[in-house]
Amino acid sequence: MGHRMAGMASPKEMNLLEQSTGDEFDGRFANLMIEHHKGGIGMAKREVQRGRNDELVSLAEDMVRVQRREVNLIQGWLTDWEA
Repeated sequence: MGHRMAGMASPKEMNLLEQSTGDEFDGRFANLMIEHHKGGIGMAKREVQRGRNDELVSLAEDMVRVQRREVNLIQGWLTDWEA
């Protein structure tokens, strides 16, 4: 396809993650997942807006809701860990 989805980790980011351990790994993983979920939310919102298949639109609405909740959860964990 020639392009990356918004929120997909770059090869460099994946390399840094693979080279990390412990708290550094956890922090990088959490931040990458936040960006990944935000990309997924954007894709799902486009399906909700433009989709014609009721089942896919319903699935996309669920994805937006769940991934937003997960982003908030991960951000909360990061805030707690930094404190």
